[in-house]
Formats: sequence, C-alpha cells, structure tokens
Amino acid sequence: MMIRDVIRRRWPVSRGFIKTVKRQQQLWRNGRPAHMTERVAAGDRLTLGIPAAFPHYLLPEPMPLAVVFEDDWLMVVDKPPGVVVHPTKGHPSGTLANAIIHYWLSRGERPGFHLVQRLDRDTSGLLIVAKNAFSHQQLAKQMEDGRLEKQYLAVVQGTISSTEGVIEGAIWREPGDPRRQVDARGKPAKTAYQVVERLPDATLVRLRLWTGRTHQIRVHLSHIGHPIFGDALYGGDTTRIQRQALHAAELSFNHPVTRESMTFHSPLPEDMRQLIDALKAAPQP
Repeated sequence: MMIRDVIRRRWPVSRGFIKTVKRQQQLWRNGRPAHMTERVAAGDRLTLGIPAAFPHYLLPEPMPLAVVFEDDWLMVVDKPPGVVVHPTKGHPSGTLANAIIHYWLSRGERPGFHLVQRLDRDTSGLLIVAKNAFSHQQLAKQMEDGRLEKQYLAVVQGTISSTEGVIEGAIWREPGDPRRQVDARGKPAKTAYQVVERLPDATLVRLRLWTGRTHQIRVHLSHIGHPIFGDALYGGDTTRIQRQALHAAELSFNHPVTRESMTFHSPLPEDMRQLIDALKAAPQP
C-alpha cells in the first residue's frame, strides 16, 4: 500500500489534509523524509507532523477559565453562563476564546484553535476545543456520525407526562429574525429527552442531541409546550432565573489520536440549583 492509503485507513482524513502534509513536507518514513506515494513495508514507522496555526486574530484576555481536560490535541472547558464562545460583531472581546488564548500564551504555548461545537451565550457547560486541524477533523467526523455524544440538563415549564421520548421537527429561521421555529422548510432536527425529576409545575429533563441545529433544544422544547425557564426568546418564564436554564452536563467521545473512550461531566451550576430549590419550595395551589 502507498503511505497515503495507510494514513487514510488508520484515520478518515480529508484529501486537503493529505495535501497540506505533503506541501509542508511533514512526512517521514523510518526517520527520513518521505512521499505520500511511496509503498510501505512491514515494520516501517511513519511519522506525520501536524501543523497548528496559532490564531493571531484572537486577542488574549485574562479571564477565569475552568479547564476540565487538556493534552497536546484538545481541550475540554466548562463554560459559565453569560459568556460568548467566540468573538462576534456584537461581542468583539471578553469571550471564552480570548480567555483560552491568554491561558495558552501564559504557559508559552501557541497551538491552533478550532471549536468543535458551540454553546449559546447563556447556556453553560462542557465544550471541546481542538488544538490542530487534524484533531478538529477527527472530532467533527465523530459529531457527524453521532459518536460524539452531548447530553444536556434543562428545567422546563409544566409537567412532561411521558418518561422519555423523541422530538423531531425541522428547524427554520426567517431571514432577519433571531427566533427559530419548527417548520417543514427548515433542516431536519432530532432531540431525545428523558425525565430526571418532576417538580411542582416544572420538569428537570435530560436531553441528547442527534443533530446540531442552532437553538435546537430551546426550539423543540418550546414547540411541545414546555419552554425552558428563563428563555425569553422562546416563551420561558424570566422571573425565576435570568438566563435559559440549560446546561451541557455530559460529553463523550473517542480521543482523536489514541481512540480512547472519554467521558466528562459537569455539575449543575448554582443558578439552576437555586431555581430547582425555589420551585420545590413554592406554595402549591
């Protein structure tokens, strides 16, 4: 087999990745520079240099950062509510990305920065940052195949009668409207849910995303008549909590290089715990 075919068999890399490694001459066979079209022999040792482009466009800013896991390939962080993940026109600074860049530079490191998934500003919890294009490609493939599992906890209004179920409905957004809706014109979306605890006129529910549409959980729960507490955009009660009570609580995937199975958990943040306690303590009619 040629070297390029061995690489593709071991990892589902793109043609663009192969071309980048070839162009930058980041391939060695038994310690000597090699070409992708060379044929391998039993016992050969192949080495690939994975280039990481440091994001100079992101300014470092000292901010609190909860690092759950980190190695040379990826980082898992626990994002607090109220923090934007990446700079935008409306939020050019003070984002999680700025904090991560400061954290790396303070340790003398300059890896690449690739978001594998995003969280809304007011959604808290776990997310992954890949440190180079190879890691990002491998993790994105897992997310596409459903092998990267994301589970959320949400406190919703009303009592969900069924113990578990699946919400399916295409999500559509009218141009210029920040609010999404279930509409046949949109992209297919699927959310599985499981009741964790029934509260007075509320439910703590665990959710798993089978697709990754913007606002998917918020739209689907509102669509079935159970908006998330604090979610003003989709009809949630904002008198008890000042942001949507939605938390990315669990993340499972295989390491992009070692293929080790990895699972991370994040406890409910304080404001959601207080919401649950307040709901339990509220006088009943």
